[in-house]
Amino acid sequence: IYGCPMADLTYVKADIKEGAIFQVTNNGDKAPEFVEGYALFFKDGKVVSWESQYFMDDDCDIKPGKTISKQFTSYTEFDTVEFYLRGRIY
Repeated sequence: IYGCPMADLTYVKADIKEGAIFQVTNNGDKAPEFVEGYALFFKDGKVVSWESQYFMDDDCDIKPGKTISKQFTSYTEFDTVEFYLRGRIY
């Protein structure tokens, strides 16, 4: 049975000129698998670009207490970035 690990994951965003860098930390006591982050880039309230990346180590998870960073880039001009996560615990 799979569970939802999202309550134990937090993130910090650092804006950069061409996008954002997200650091995802596992604050729980289990290792969520296949954690995928989605960055949606908006211009004037409309989605102009998006990117997804996995936040995981060589075992395909984020161990308790660990942080993984990824850069998300938009090749289209944007004014806002929204970030979403999904993953599972088995």
